[in-house]
Amino acid sequence: MDILTRAYELKDEIVYYRRKIHQFAELGFCP
Repeated sequence: MDILTRAYELKDEIVYYRRKIHQFAELGFCP
């Protein structure tokens, strides 16, 4: 169960950072 919970947390983090990168890209900033 611990591994599953960690996997879900990791997924949420990836989605969060992907949105952040998308926001920066819209502003014309490419990392």
